Amino acid sequence: MTEVNQDHQALLYHRDRLRDLKSGINKVLDIVHGVLCVENCTDNEGNATKLSDYYESLQRVERESWGRLKEEFIEKTSDETNDPQNDKTVSQILLEFVKVLDEIKVGLEESLKVRTTTDNKMRAELASIQEQLYEERQEKMELKWELQENAGEDESGRHSASFLQQRLKEKQDTIAELQRGSVLQLWEKERNRILETSAKREQELEKELEELKKTHEDMKERLLTRVKELEDKSKMEKIKTEITQKTSKDDINRHVEDLKRKLYMAERDLKKATNELLVQQRLIVGCIKGVRTDFSVIVERRQDGEFREEDITKMNTILDAIYRGAVEGRLEITKADLPLHYIALSEVREHAKW
Repeated sequence: MTEVNQDHQALLYHRDRLRDLKSGINKVLDIVHGVLCVENCTDNEGNATKLSDYYESLQRVERESWGRLKEEFIEKTSDETNDPQNDKTVSQILLEFVKVLDEIKVGLEESLKVRTTTDNKMRAELASIQEQLYEERQEKMELKWELQENAGEDESGRHSASFLQQRLKEKQDTIAELQRGSVLQLWEKERNRILETSAKREQELEKELEELKKTHEDMKERLLTRVKELEDKSKMEKIKTEITQKTSKDDINRHVEDLKRKLYMAERDLKKATNELLVQQRLIVGCIKGVRTDFSVIVERRQDGEFREEDITKMNTILDAIYRGAVEGRLEITKADLPLHYIALSEVREHAKW
């Protein structure tokens, strides 16, 4: 184990640090969950108020806990985790997950800021429309009063009353049209915004999953190359020893037996490491594919653009189980409690053969 990996494990596998990291991650995910739950709220004014509260909550989390966690887990390890020459361990992968979650938090904070500004603008437009409605109602009342005052007059008065009734009907039609137009306009804006946000988020998640898959493929290639180099080096050392040693036949036989024993032990350790790498790769690929499948199902099962509460709760439970399994080093045991689509498929195992 390298000194960098030892530093990472000392940073991560500590009870207090893991507790603080879990608390910070839960706070950020709770805010993301809350934002998803109010995305399609029909009460636009209440919706804007909730999103503004979540924006303030994100800023408070940044000040109280996440800023310190980001400094300890991301900024202090950014050089090691970004070095392509380092073989990534479980601790480094977990650090990359924290970094990705921080990027999601920053993007969500910016999105909420833009959304709050947009909602304020929409409320101003709604207030303007309501003011127009109020003016139309006032004019309607004035017309009614004029109609009542002229109700007892002669033929010319009746003609005027007919004209006033016509104007009153026109004003009523105008008020109804303004009401329909304001509701439809606000609903169409909200619907377009939700669709654009959902499509953009789906693309971002697909891109992140592809990047994670590429990272693990690169790590596998580097490990394969290193194993081959070790095998070649072992063969060369064996040949060099046989050529340079000028001893008796008994010494040569003993030395050959010793080399065979060492070679057997090295091949056994290599096979064990290879199997462990294959197991970890299947676990990681299975988790990634399972998360992607569940997210696609959640998106398809939206009702009127709103995510179902039970789907969000189930997704959080699975993510928490995967997180605990990775932290406790028992991800292989955890997978037994996960749905079947979280297990790597046979084609993944075939692709991962050495």
